[in-house]
Amino acid sequence: MVDLAGASEPPRPAVGCETRWGLVARLCAAVAIACLFLLALYPWGGTYFPEGNWLRGPLWLLKSQSLGDNVFGAFVTVLLLPALFAWVVKRSPSTIVATVAGAVAWVAFGMWLAAMAIA
Repeated sequence: MVDLAGASEPPRPAVGCETRWGLVARLCAAVAIACLFLLALYPWGGTYFPEGNWLRGPLWLLKSQSLGDNVFGAFVTVLLLPALFAWVVKRSPSTIVATVAGAVAWVAFGMWLAAMAIA
């Protein structure tokens, strides 16, 4: 006797396996979250006071008039954003460590800029 009741269901991926569209959706979500993150933390005012908020990290350099500071700020921002949002793309212990390390590096860079602004 053959049970054909389960034959009409589509095959399910194995535990831990993810489909390609799931990866695309997570990448799009990570980009959207990163854009909101940058929009929320960008210093929009006309003044330059990096000692006021450490959470803005390298975004303070994008407010500077110096081209070298702008390039360095953009480089550090592009370098740290994938680490900050690695957990959105792939959830594993290593990406959680990368996210925490990226967040610590982001705030540490903001602290360093504040120390340089005060000195």
